[in-house]
Amino acid sequence: MKQVFAKYNRERLPRFQTVTSIIEDNGNYIVRKNPLSHAAYDHLKRMYNYYENTTLAPHFKLPDVKLTSEGLQIEYIHGTSLDKVLFDLLSSNKINSLKKLLIDFKQRLEASCVYFEDFKSGPEFKQTFNMDLSLHDIWCQITPNIDLIFDNIIVSNDDYYLVDAEWTYDFPLPSGFILFRCIANFSHTYRHYITKHISIECLWDIFGFQKSELQQYKLLEEKFQEHVFGPSRNYAINVAAKKEVLSLNELERQQMAALSFANSAKRLEEELLREKKLTADLSIQLQESREEVCLHQADVTCRDEQISKMQTDRDRIEEQLSELENRLNAKKSKIAECDEQIYTDHEQLNHLEQRLNTKRALIAERDERIRQIGEVIALEGKKIDEERAAIREERTAERRELAEMVRRISEMEQVSVERERRITDLLNSKSWKITAPLRRMLDLFSGNEGR
Repeated sequence: MKQVFAKYNRERLPRFQTVTSIIEDNGNYIVRKNPLSHAAYDHLKRMYNYYENTTLAPHFKLPDVKLTSEGLQIEYIHGTSLDKVLFDLLSSNKINSLKKLLIDFKQRLEASCVYFEDFKSGPEFKQTFNMDLSLHDIWCQITPNIDLIFDNIIVSNDDYYLVDAEWTYDFPLPSGFILFRCIANFSHTYRHYITKHISIECLWDIFGFQKSELQQYKLLEEKFQEHVFGPSRNYAINVAAKKEVLSLNELERQQMAALSFANSAKRLEEELLREKKLTADLSIQLQESREEVCLHQADVTCRDEQISKMQTDRDRIEEQLSELENRLNAKKSKIAECDEQIYTDHEQLNHLEQRLNTKRALIAERDERIRQIGEVIALEGKKIDEERAAIREERTAERRELAEMVRRISEMEQVSVERERRITDLLNSKSWKITAPLRRMLDLFSGNEGR
């Protein structure tokens, strides 16, 4: 069992100071979060309660978490971070795919939210962030997790796993603030690449942010940083004392680049050695040929008895030349075979290019269909908004009509009470009692006696 990664968060306030480590045990990995102070254990316990009591399925999945006396043990999820997926699209200049993935992420997030016509910050919000917030017509998470940024999401088999949930709360927060933190973190991490391919304003527009919203979310982010690190940042570490820390993705990219460079250097070195050996062989053959020419020139000036020896040497040279010619023909045959193989490879390459063009056309057609579906969804959303507005107007009219009916009933009840009071006063009046005999006589004469 060995530790392969560790990250200490000592710059936070003591109640938030933790260390995150990845442990390898016989090829299996596990993530541990341990407190660096006694107060920080409650922070991890709140994180555990979020994992146990929150359901974000099917749009987001949560790893298995275990709470121990030492801290948290979190399931290690194999996959690629959403942050790296977005960066690969950005570095490949696939801006349309980047926008579609960001819109899909927004829809996943809002699927776990509740609509608020009017959002106003409550007492717990003010106590945490030390500010007031008032927004209209927004979506909010009831038990928000503002740590739901791209770097904390692992994509595995098309599933989105939320692997870190340190900053969760028990009061509603706008989903726009979570999206703001996602873009702000992503643009800060890859600030040197973004300006080459897309503007930060374009990223804000993808999520539909207004300037007034951005201003409030920027202020809210500053208050959140004060909540985590303290207003005066007493636990901040001097820049000169910090070591440069590379992310796992960056280390992976550097390792792959170094490996590719080493392989290229090795191939070049092998080719250079072959060239040197070939040059040495040619130099030896040239030197031997020069020596043989010198011998032949010396033989010409020799005596007649050496003519036979010279002829013998000539025959030997002719045999060597014949052998060299045979070897040359054999090399030409090999070159012809190589040319034929190159031609075959070229044919296969053309065939692969045709298949690639066909697949690109299919992908373009599929992208067009997705765009059309997006337009239909937008139209349906507009219709739903219009129906909501009509329902609101009907409800308002019904409320006004109900209030009018209540007022009229109240007035009728007042009239009825007034009539009852007047009848009671009449029956109890002296004049009514004095004229009682007279009414009885009238009833007697009219035949109504006994009524």
